[in-house]
Amino acid sequence: RIVIPGHGEPFRDVAAALDRAYRRVEAFEADEMRIARHAAKVILTFNLLHRRRMPVADLPAYIDRIGIYRDLNARVLRIPPADLASMLVTELTRAGAVRVEAGDLVPA
Repeated sequence: RIVIPGHGEPFRDVAAALDRAYRRVEAFEADEMRIARHAAKVILTFNLLHRRRMPVADLPAYIDRIGIYRDLNARVLRIPPADLASMLVTELTRAGAVRVEAGDLVPA
């Protein structure tokens, strides 16, 4: 009668939730760039939860040095590491997942 998810609010309308989930998966399947951006954001967010903070100025070099980011960028996104870093900070800040505090990126 009620679904209590691992995160988010409990809900009752399972059919609507499944419909949203299927549409999201279809959108990811249709757009390689979208899934690559999403993967990079999720990986960075979890990394920040572990590290607690990272200087924003260090993020481009970090992206260029760490294999998962470097390879994802080289194969799919194909943008300079500084642009990818800027995109990640902007999109994660807008989503409320991170914030910039005294020049550091921290989980929100």
